Amino acid sequence: MSQRVLITGALGFFGSHLADRYSELGWYVCGIDNMTANVVSVTHPTIDSMMIGDARALTPKHVASVDLVVHAASPVGAAGILSAQGTIAGQIVAATQTVVDACVVAEVPLVNISTSEVYGITGVACESDPFVVPNRYSARLEYQAGKIAAEQVVGASVARGLQAVQVRPWNLAGPREASAKGFVIPRMVAQALAGDSLTVFEGGEQERAFTGVWDACRFVTDYLPPDLDEWRGQPYNVGNPDNRTTIGALARKVVEVTGSESQIIHTSGKRVWGARYEEAAAGTKLPDASLARSLGWRPENTIRAIITATAAEQLSPEEAHAQ
Repeated sequence: MSQRVLITGALGFFGSHLADRYSELGWYVCGIDNMTANVVSVTHPTIDSMMIGDARALTPKHVASVDLVVHAASPVGAAGILSAQGTIAGQIVAATQTVVDACVVAEVPLVNISTSEVYGITGVACESDPFVVPNRYSARLEYQAGKIAAEQVVGASVARGLQAVQVRPWNLAGPREASAKGFVIPRMVAQALAGDSLTVFEGGEQERAFTGVWDACRFVTDYLPPDLDEWRGQPYNVGNPDNRTTIGALARKVVEVTGSESQIIHTSGKRVWGARYEEAAAGTKLPDASLARSLGWRPENTIRAIITATAAEQLSPEEAHAQ
């Protein structure tokens, strides 16, 4: 009998790619999704059974029938979270608490998908570094605080018998990522394919390291510690510092890869997404992924490969979503 995994947020960007990878490895994939951020349909072919509902509705009975839970359900995107301001942290913590409680009762191990946002808006960070939350209010900081609290729920519940690890993805990108949520690569690719000007926020000096979504999936499915006794809440940075680039250079790479004649213009994130949008106008945000690499994981996808796959999906979305 094949192993069974339950993915919360299974119809979302990361969740659906995780479903693809688990299915490829022969797992039976169960999913739950509330359809607020889905990028594939309920008939996505790599999901064997699907529940439509919120992760906060999970019970130990749901979890007891699987071998592993991957909690990927969450509000996402610097623009996507804006309409939920004031409820973001509550949603994140409540969902995580429900999933954790179900896993404790059912004695099923958990992979909690967190975020690089826990560290703050800028910096080069490893797992032992402190979190920096400025003393002000915004949707982005609420998201950060919610994810930090969710990690605490998971880590503290190890004392209740929970077996868990936590994954902090860094700037995931690839097919199916929603430009409407504020993600830069799908937005720029769409602009290039349409012949529109590519919009770079502020001066474009912001440094990021983009990670192919497939590489992050492989870390979760193939490289986590095989001994469950080691699943004691340890977080892992999962990012590709080899894909380090400024946003200005990224725009030029998108134009080159797509063969577009689009111009590159500079604007403000607030002008595009509204006054509540928050983005680091400058600075570096890069991962130290040494701990993940110590398990044997190596990211394989270059920025060119990510852009190429994103463009192919946007040109033929039906084909890409059916894979």
